[in-house]
Order: sequence, then C-alpha cells, then structure tokens
Amino acid sequence: MKASWSGVIDCKGSVLLIEPAWQERRCVPAEFRGRRMRASKPDRREFLRNAALGGASAVLSIRRWAKEPLRRPNILFCIADDQSYRHASAYGSTWLWTPGFDRIAGEGVLFRNGLVSTPSCCPSRGSILTGQGFYRLKEASMNHTVWPSGAGLPLYTDLLAGSGYRVGFTGKPWGPGNWKVSGRRTDPCSPAHNQVKLAPPNKRISSIDYAGNLGAFLEERLSGQPFCFWVGFL
Repeated sequence: MKASWSGVIDCKGSVLLIEPAWQERRCVPAEFRGRRMRASKPDRREFLRNAALGGASAVLSIRRWAKEPLRRPNILFCIADDQSYRHASAYGSTWLWTPGFDRIAGEGVLFRNGLVSTPSCCPSRGSILTGQGFYRLKEASMNHTVWPSGAGLPLYTDLLAGSGYRVGFTGKPWGPGNWKVSGRRTDPCSPAHNQVKLAPPNKRISSIDYAGNLGAFLEERLSGQPFCFWVGFL
C-alpha cells in the first residue's frame, strides 16, 4: 500500500494489547473489554514455582512437537496499490464499502497506527519480499529501477519454492522496474497467473480476475502441496 499500511493478522487464541477503539472490533473477548489489568509482584517462592512449571511445560511441548509431522501453512498475501486507510469501510469510510476487508478485520486485528518507511511501489514491495529495509535493496531501493543480480537479497518466494511450496502471483507484483536484467526467470513475486480475465464495471478498473486466477493456480498444484500466493490489487 502507499501512504499508509493496513495489515490484518489472525489473533484468535492470543492476548493482545489493543486500543479502546479496537475493542469494538470484537477481537478482544467480552470479559476483557474495558478492563485494566494490573500486574502484581510475585514473591521468590512463587516465582521459582512458576519458572519450574513453565520449564516443564516447555519440555513437554517440545517433545510432543518433535513427534508430530511438520505442518506447513498455506499463505495468501494481499496488497492494494495506492490504497490509503480511508479506502475501507472498516476504517469508517462512508462512500466506499469493503465487506471482504471488513470481515477479515473483524475476525483478526485491524491496525490503526501502522506506517511504512517508503510509501512507493518498488521499494515497499522489495522490503516485503526480502524482509529488509528499503535502503538495503541496492538498485531496487527506488521506483523504475532494476532488481539486483546475485544472491545478496534472498526472497521469501524463492525460499518457499525451494522447500516444496507452489508459489505464484496475480495482479501487480514487484514493480515498476526491470527484473529480467538480473538473470531471474520469473518476477521476484514468483510466476505470473493473470490469464483469467473478466469484464470490469468501469474502464479504469483492471480486467484481471483475481479470484479466478487464484482458483486456476490452486487447481495446478499437487495434492497436499502447500502454497503461497501473492495478490496485487490494481
């Protein structure tokens, strides 16, 4: 996103510190809404007992985890081009209705004070793909540049593909820029899936069928294969 980052993560089963305004999003159980929690200082005996219990619980959890088969999650990452915090009804917009975004925000966490260090296309996407600050992206730290050659900037898409994930994207990937000069075979976001189109209600709206391309992508993966898919809304 540009100008402001709006993220959504799953918070079920987690204890979070949330602003009073967030409590209306029902992310916090009703019994904790509006309550101020005070931490009491335990005595030495209580501290040692809790530490021992915590250590034993951790050991048991590690043993149980070691016996269970590795479960790899599926990842669907969505990013909107030029979207600001005003462009969602979950943020109070009265002229734009975003029911899909609102549902995810209601079931997860809606950030109200999130910022990015570089509100422009190439460097912000490069930071997401590499986990690095934009100033460490070399040539890709600005728009209309090139993706650096060499192995100095590992991408999470490449790492997941190398570990057996099926990866792909639809819509807008990394850009605007030239990644082909780096010697890569695919965009940094992974192979493109933009073949499914639809008739948009307005000529200024993209004809890319995001859901249709995700469906085609999933049909092509192997049975039981985990996936990671990037959706870049235009």
